[in-house]
Amino acid sequence: FLEKDHIVSPYSMRSRQDAIELRDIFVHMMTNQSSSSSSPSNLLKKEKKGHDQNKDESLQITFINRGGQKRSILNADGILTTLQEAFPQHQVVLQYFEDSSFEEQIELYSQSDVVIAPHGAQLTGIMFMPPCGAVLELFPHLYHTPYFFSSLANISGLVHASWYVSIDSEVPLPNSLDIHTRLNSTMNNICPTLNRVVSNVNEMIQRHQKCRMNK
Repeated sequence: FLEKDHIVSPYSMRSRQDAIELRDIFVHMMTNQSSSSSSPSNLLKKEKKGHDQNKDESLQITFINRGGQKRSILNADGILTTLQEAFPQHQVVLQYFEDSSFEEQIELYSQSDVVIAPHGAQLTGIMFMPPCGAVLELFPHLYHTPYFFSSLANISGLVHASWYVSIDSEVPLPNSLDIHTRLNSTMNNICPTLNRVVSNVNEMIQRHQKCRMNK
């Protein structure tokens, strides 16, 4: 199931080095596309520089949801309001990527210190987050693949945590369930409890800040 180092899953990348080379190609392309100060490449460089210099600044907490009814967070509006009330010192935004261009997604990730999102392709952009960015990845009931985007987070210098949001506390982690059950559950929607959201996001903020202190 996993490579010998137990870090990069084979369906994610052939090897860790391939993932590093892919990220470098994207960064190189973006930094050479244009010299315009408003281009996504320059925004990316500016944001990363700013994060390195101002470690006590207000953080941006980006909550990314999936549109439609496939692995979507059902109580997104309630989560947004709860996080804004719990962390008034930080900027909390809710974003959907269905109508966003690739460059707009890169710009958003480059400005995000903490990202909360359900498991899915939209998390590919975490490679453009500032160093020590924190990623909280949510998995639906009966589905859990923690080594997919945690591998990308690891090689990108980020901190990552997975949260399995089960609707039944008696059901074990899906790793112990048969593959047929897991595959049939990939599109289950997610409805996390608000108090757990606040607790987990607070933990990710602390991990982000600790990482930056150690830089």
